[in-house]
Amino acid sequence: MKDLKNSVNGEDGKGFYGDRVRGLRKSKAKTLTQLAKETGLSSGYLSQIERGLAQPSISALVTISKALGVNAQFFFAGEPEVNEVEKDYVVRSGQYLEIQYENGIVDQLLTPKSNRKMQVVRCILPSGGGVDKPYSHKGSEVILINAGTLDVWIGKKHFTLNQGDTLTFDSTEEHLYSNKGDVDVDVYWFITPASF
Repeated sequence: MKDLKNSVNGEDGKGFYGDRVRGLRKSKAKTLTQLAKETGLSSGYLSQIERGLAQPSISALVTISKALGVNAQFFFAGEPEVNEVEKDYVVRSGQYLEIQYENGIVDQLLTPKSNRKMQVVRCILPSGGGVDKPYSHKGSEVILINAGTLDVWIGKKHFTLNQGDTLTFDSTEEHLYSNKGDVDVDVYWFITPASF
């Protein structure tokens, strides 16, 4: 398995969130204090994200996205080079857009960023990685465990999923997940519409 934790399109990924978060916050004429109030995150933590000194958790990025009126897809780094025929249709291996979160979690967008109907995201969760608090968003999801074991909570229901297992749920239900095992979990998220 490729070591995704140390590669974000050839960069370390840390400054990426800051540039996007700060630019979007300023374009909406919001102060750090206002964004902190809307998200329930501290202005110090938000400032660290904006300055590239901290990477957000998945739930923090979802909360920031909602407060700024975008979905988390907005924060996937860069635009891959594609020819005009393949644009909006094909994403080539090695050209996936990525987000790195705290604790070494990496998301790769496997569908064109322009696709608003469906989103496929590959997530690599290192041992101990996961979501620190439940989150929700519009849509429906199916997850497929490619490797490892993932604990998932949908509302109050708990599921332990192993390689080859799938889980289907309504994304508006609060959900969280955790890798309690000793090896990386490789999981594919199929989301419709593209709302993460």
